[in-house]
Amino acid sequence: MKGLFRVAFLMMGVFICSSSKGAEPWELLVKKADSLSTSNFSKCVEFCDSILPNINSTVSWKGVFTSIRGKAHYFKGNYDLAAKDYNEAVQILQKGNFKRELGFVFIDQAKLYRKIKMFPQAIETYAKADKIFRELKDESTLATVLNEWGVVYEFQNDFDKAIDFYTQSLKTRVKFNDSLGMAYSYSYIASASLNKNDFKKAEELGIRSLEIFEK
Repeated sequence: MKGLFRVAFLMMGVFICSSSKGAEPWELLVKKADSLSTSNFSKCVEFCDSILPNINSTVSWKGVFTSIRGKAHYFKGNYDLAAKDYNEAVQILQKGNFKRELGFVFIDQAKLYRKIKMFPQAIETYAKADKIFRELKDESTLATVLNEWGVVYEFQNDFDKAIDFYTQSLKTRVKFNDSLGMAYSYSYIASASLNKNDFKKAEELGIRSLEIFEK
């Protein structure tokens, strides 16, 4: 009861705040839940569990909070619970018009598949995320998808294909002058090159990545 009271109080405050500042109340609650998902896993699960019963099952926000709870389970190491939440979130979001949120769930779901070495499923799910963010013309998120997708091939020792995906991501990072993204892409390509015994390229790109990180 105390947990539900706290959530009700929080939601009341959010609605009052949003009416004066023009912010969407659910978005503020999502922001709080998402911040907890990578910092206080148990509290995030408790927070989402308190909110979810108050959302109509047909409303897409239910899918969003379910996916955030799944992320908390993932970082806590509860992969079975994370998989269950991601699957449920996908089912809900596919029925609504939360296309971007669905794309992010696919990214998290693919990361889980990669973590537990279900590589074919990871590749299939990254492809779904890739399709969504291309349709949304969100090149920055697409670059993230390509980098993570490439890791799957590197784990399978298909280093040429991994480098191809990393290079596609790098082109977008360079286009937007995203120095941090470039540093990661260079490091990924260096890692795959090292595994190919291309030591010269691995050293060159590894140093370039390091220099950017140091700045």
